[in-house]
Amino acid sequence: MNFIFKSNGWDGAKRNVLGLTLVSAVLLCAELAAAGAAGELSAVAPRDDINPALLYWQAFDRRVELPTDIHKGMFAEPPTLALAEAEPHVVKYDVMFECLRRAAQMRVPCDWGSDPADGPGAYIPNLLTLRKTAQIVPVRVHYAVEAGRDQRAVDDAMAILILGRHTGRALTLVPTMIGMSIESLALRTVADHFQQLDPAALKSLEAQLDAAQPGRP
Repeated sequence: MNFIFKSNGWDGAKRNVLGLTLVSAVLLCAELAAAGAAGELSAVAPRDDINPALLYWQAFDRRVELPTDIHKGMFAEPPTLALAEAEPHVVKYDVMFECLRRAAQMRVPCDWGSDPADGPGAYIPNLLTLRKTAQIVPVRVHYAVEAGRDQRAVDDAMAILILGRHTGRALTLVPTMIGMSIESLALRTVADHFQQLDPAALKSLEAQLDAAQPGRP
């Protein structure tokens, strides 16, 4: 290893820093492995005080683009792609929706970083990204219900409904209108599948609606 560093112009100080970094990384991995074996990691309560906007940006970063032919069948109204063909592509959005569902569970206000003092130039979230994200929910709910995963369908729909409410907190008119549109899409999606949901999922839907933070006052 020293030979490699020397041949690439690494001096002693740089080698020492890298060596310490590698040792620290190995020790950290060992500590995490030991903690996991002892069950300590599972005892850490998940946070509920993260700014939802940060989790939304993580979700947007995980959105995937599907092949045109697959996208056409999955995003038709109603979807025309068979469940067996769609499943491998639906799961590509799992990580994204995990972030969206987590954002919906936060108990602190969603702060997009908009400052009214900036006037017309105040920051607003990317509205195109918000709309494209919301448009995935009818697909997710359709295939979740078809696969018998009613609870997942409810959780995904509620995550998008809360996204709509949070979007309206960007302090300007256009995001407020987009937020109302996103919330409406989530409600229409649930309504389209309401009679197919099992009793447990319906009870969860009622509880989540009651617990959901209101939209912009």
